[in-house]
Amino acid sequence: MKKFRITVGRKANIFGFAVVAIMAILAIVTGIGDTVDRQIRQLRYEVVEHNQSGNIVFVAMDDKSLKVIGDFPWKRSTHANLINSLQDKNIKKLGFDVGFVTDAANVKDDIAMETAIKSSKFPVGLAVPGNDKGGEANGNEIEGMWPIERYRNAGAELFSIWTDTNENGEFEHGNPYVIVDGKPLKSIALWISGVEAQAKYLVNWSRSPTKIESYSYSDILNNKIPAGSLEGKTLLVGPDSSVMGDYVLTAQGNYTSGARAQIIAAETLITKDLGSIDKNIVVILTLIICGIIAVFTKGPRKHLQLATTGFVLLGVQFFRENEGGQSFPVGEAIGIIAITMVVVAITEMLNYFHARMTTNEDTGIPNLRAMKLSMKDKGSTIVIQLNNHLDILAELGSEGRDKVINKIAKRVELGSNGKPIYQIDTSSLAWRGSGNKESDIEQIQSIIALLRPGVPFANGTIDVYVSVGIELDDKLGTEKAVNNASIAASRAQDRGIAWEIYAKDDSDELWKISVVSEISNAIKNKHIWVAYQPKVDSKTSVIRGAEALVRWKHPERGDIRPDAFIPLLEKASRTEELTEYMLRQAAHDFSELETENIAVNVSPTMIGEGVLKNMIKKVLKESGFDPARLTIEVTESEKFGNEQAVRELEEIKKLGVKISIDDYGMGNSTVNYLRILPADELKIDRSFIANVLANQSDRMVVASTIHLAHEIGLKVVAEGVESSEIQAYLNELNCDFIQGYHTGKPVSFEQFKLAVKTAKSVASQKAA
Repeated sequence: MKKFRITVGRKANIFGFAVVAIMAILAIVTGIGDTVDRQIRQLRYEVVEHNQSGNIVFVAMDDKSLKVIGDFPWKRSTHANLINSLQDKNIKKLGFDVGFVTDAANVKDDIAMETAIKSSKFPVGLAVPGNDKGGEANGNEIEGMWPIERYRNAGAELFSIWTDTNENGEFEHGNPYVIVDGKPLKSIALWISGVEAQAKYLVNWSRSPTKIESYSYSDILNNKIPAGSLEGKTLLVGPDSSVMGDYVLTAQGNYTSGARAQIIAAETLITKDLGSIDKNIVVILTLIICGIIAVFTKGPRKHLQLATTGFVLLGVQFFRENEGGQSFPVGEAIGIIAITMVVVAITEMLNYFHARMTTNEDTGIPNLRAMKLSMKDKGSTIVIQLNNHLDILAELGSEGRDKVINKIAKRVELGSNGKPIYQIDTSSLAWRGSGNKESDIEQIQSIIALLRPGVPFANGTIDVYVSVGIELDDKLGTEKAVNNASIAASRAQDRGIAWEIYAKDDSDELWKISVVSEISNAIKNKHIWVAYQPKVDSKTSVIRGAEALVRWKHPERGDIRPDAFIPLLEKASRTEELTEYMLRQAAHDFSELETENIAVNVSPTMIGEGVLKNMIKKVLKESGFDPARLTIEVTESEKFGNEQAVRELEEIKKLGVKISIDDYGMGNSTVNYLRILPADELKIDRSFIANVLANQSDRMVVASTIHLAHEIGLKVVAEGVESSEIQAYLNELNCDFIQGYHTGKPVSFEQFKLAVKTAKSVASQKAA
């Protein structure tokens, strides 16, 4: 029943997600996601702080050193003295974030520096500044400013001090190698870290530049540091004074000296978790996940799953980037998730209002408006009406009726091979058929068979009586086609048939004439058949007999109810042929049984005409059936005021046949009929039995009728017994026999024989 809404909802979700995908592409193009990533990282940098590895020491050319040594630039011999003073400190290596690209004013200074580099026990690294040439190849390509040849020939190792900044001028990513004059050169961070790396990496600013282990240049030069404090460490010499400049803007939005920034980059490299995830991969994966959630997940879980996806991405980014230098960009992905949640919320709101307009508020089944919108559904139009919906409403209330309608709709959907079902009013459902008459009729018969046992409700079963209408013209508008099919269904109900095809020139008179004229062929072709409903001993539940009930399975109109065609036969004085068929068939069938009695209904129009007695006499003679096992059921009628009618019943009784007064309680002169009719049995109408436990008046009628019947020597049969509680109550009143769905529905003779055999077997076992 929710198929229509799900289809519409998925279309809306798919459309909404297409909007998300377009916005995601725009986000990538505009770089909005990069800004989001930076904001997220800044938050992380503020709440998480990493300790330094302790492998790198900053030798600061700070204000203190400027006071001790003098204004910068210092003599090359001073740097040579620094190198020489560290020879006994067992350091790993020493790098200078200082440019030595021109000769010193005094050649002796260059010679001193050359000698210090050449004789050093540890590697000495010198900076290669440069100017940006543009382009990218493992980093920006620069034009190098190389240290003087004297130093290079002395064995100095070289590294690039080029800092690659983002569009905001921030030192966000580092390159292990920089292309200098067309050749790759180690970056200063790679040189001082001592690790091997190739990919661009995210500098982890969770480490504070201010907390780098550092000493003043002058203190190291003059050996004013703790003994052993530099052992096994890499030293980087660089400016750290506002007087000297050389400041870098960090990703935190703060300025720090270039040397300190390079040490943070080197600390990031030391973690050895380098490289970056392509943000396009993250975006594509997020789009796929969001698409699956948006299209296939239902209800509040959709928002929960989207939010969970966002938190997972943030968590992955946090741990990946926090533990190392691997960039895991989630800015666009978080934007996609946020936009998806907004679009989903809007879509769900639209779906909600759409559902309110296109579904029945009480049952949740798509309504006529939904059927109109389903333009793809072509074919015939079929309407099924619940004929006893008022009885169900009276018994169960509107809420119960709606639940029954839902159960019926599920059966109809099953029988229609999953076609969408629409509720066009409180008691009618519609769907699209195949457009092929034979296929539609076969489908309808299948659905009626599914509904015939009734639908379960609470602890019982609700009987369902339906009629079906078909409009074969598939060119009509939905509303017109539904109206025509509804008219056909109403005609089917009035005529007592299962289904009817809409015909513009159809009239009740033509239909009545055709039904009456077909009765002979129906009997001849065995479309008319006899069903038997057990008549059970009220106290022992042993089957004592049955009532023969006529059934007509029309090859074109389906099952036609007896109360629809028998009145037509009576009005046309065409009941004789049917009555004789019923008598012959009942006598023939029950001849196979030993003791069970059979009751046959006779139309009041035949009594007193001199036909019925001769018909019964003829059937008994031809079949040899014991007349004592045959009961003729007659309904009280004004015709019993005719002495000839009473006389004929008396003559029938003389044949040995029993007489039963059917539907007792529904006439106007019932007590008088008991006095004048030669009856053996009285059947209390089902309308009194149905409410005998709940209605005081009905209890009084039933109790007084049983007492009166027994006083004048009649047996009593209660019709319409539907529960063991009613049977128990009738036992207390000494009712003789009962009929009803509680003890047995009308069935074929073969099924009746099996029921008799089973009942006798059970009785024998109890007796033993």
